[in-house]
Amino acid sequence: MANVAFNDYYVPGKSNYVYLFAFSVDGGANWVYGLTNNQYYKSWIYIDPLNFGRLNLLNPVVISEVSTRGSTGNDEYVEIYNRTNIAVDISGWKLQYKQNTGGSWSTKVTLLSGVTIAAHSYFLFGSSDSSYSGPARDATFTAGLADNGHIRILDSSNNVIDTVGFNGGDAAEGGAPATNPCSTNPCLQSVERKAKSTSTSATMESGGEDEFLGNGYDTNNNANDFIVRSTKDPQNSSSPPEP
Repeated sequence: MANVAFNDYYVPGKSNYVYLFAFSVDGGANWVYGLTNNQYYKSWIYIDPLNFGRLNLLNPVVISEVSTRGSTGNDEYVEIYNRTNIAVDISGWKLQYKQNTGGSWSTKVTLLSGVTIAAHSYFLFGSSDSSYSGPARDATFTAGLADNGHIRILDSSNNVIDTVGFNGGDAAEGGAPATNPCSTNPCLQSVERKAKSTSTSATMESGGEDEFLGNGYDTNNNANDFIVRSTKDPQNSSSPPEP
């Protein structure tokens, strides 16, 4: 890994950005890693291909697909995705839930020590209910995700890594909730994060050009970052890496 040197200068109104003055990247790859003074974003940075020289500070792991019901209202899962080139230690990370408006966050599960997500790979939280119908779960939680609620993941220091709100949720990223199509049983659909800005439901599903490109697109605006899948596709730690 090559070293990266830069000044973390923040422009008013654009606190998610730093301007790069010197850098080197292995093999011409877009991903670079370095320490910043921004505690929230920690040490993960990504070169914006549309504005080379500006770095968009990112978290390494994002919520990538969610289903709040399936054959029953308790047939639920939350999938997360490591969009970096190296494994990420998620020991002690938490999956939390909050209702649509008001209320406080409650922890659904805390991961044990020694848990990692491989590069460009997935980790699947699944309901412990007997109606769960997805692939093998990497971790389980007690069912109870409302169709219009919120989900977030925290690291072991309780830093918020990613948040998703649905259908009017008051704490959605960007103040813009993602659309959750599920309201009655059975529901075959799910909410999935895009692979890139131009991704659509058609390109993300089976046979689409973005099907195997991962789920790394994140503008911190839930409505902009997610699409609705007509058919669920939960992936776990045994699934092939993408891309």
